[in-house]
Amino acid sequence: MVLVLSLGVRAYQQRTGDDLLVVGALTPDAQLDLAATNIDEAVGAGGAGFTFTVVSRSILAAKAGGPLIEVPDPSDRNKSLGFAETYYLGASLGEGSVTPDGYWLQMRRGPDDPDAPPDFANSPITLAALVTEGVTWRNDGNGWYETNQPPGIGLDPRTIALLPTFLRDASDAKADGTRLVNGVTVLGVEAIGEMAKAPGLHAIDAESFSVLVAPIEFSVDATGRLVELHAVLRNTHITTYDLYVDVVITLRYDTSPAIPQPLSTAAPAAPG
Repeated sequence: MVLVLSLGVRAYQQRTGDDLLVVGALTPDAQLDLAATNIDEAVGAGGAGFTFTVVSRSILAAKAGGPLIEVPDPSDRNKSLGFAETYYLGASLGEGSVTPDGYWLQMRRGPDDPDAPPDFANSPITLAALVTEGVTWRNDGNGWYETNQPPGIGLDPRTIALLPTFLRDASDAKADGTRLVNGVTVLGVEAIGEMAKAPGLHAIDAESFSVLVAPIEFSVDATGRLVELHAVLRNTHITTYDLYVDVVITLRYDTSPAIPQPLSTAAPAAPG
């Protein structure tokens, strides 16, 4: 690992041969360290940045020995369909860009069906956040305005800044086979993360009421870049039941990340 990092990340990415096997030969800790270095480089001066998507699903679960959950009739909320041990509350979607010059996030309503795939093209847009030229903006559907309370799930600006530390300081890292991300076979690494170093995995400033309940599933590609992160958290505000939030963050480096201007649009605006 010392040799790899001494060559520099860009030089390492130009290696020939089966790079997935080369990265796989590193220890899991070293794979996460290399992924952290790649994030540092992507968002640092002259970096190319990345785009990302977030799928955040919320599930209510009965506690051991506790009451079951009453399931409302979706056609009439005053009626009940009975009781269950788990109940899917819904989902939120996010898509955005990160560059050395700023940050953009657009949120959408997620699928009502727990088994339905996320629809980033047609799901209703809800909120958007933007950081450009050191100013933070928010759009609730009526245009951009300056704020110190932006919305966000998964990758807010503070979490992005801490992401390399989150990767480097994750403990008990273990190899976890291979996975398919963005249609490409990548390496899996399972490790225990610290919520304080990823405070926005659930939502912006959710650290005080969120705990990680399982090891993080990281996915690293053949050039040592983090391409996916899967976390399961528990919201401690809920006490009668357990409220779990299942978050999958997918990163892409083969797109052209862009940061929009805070124009007074009627709906959260996409780059371009």
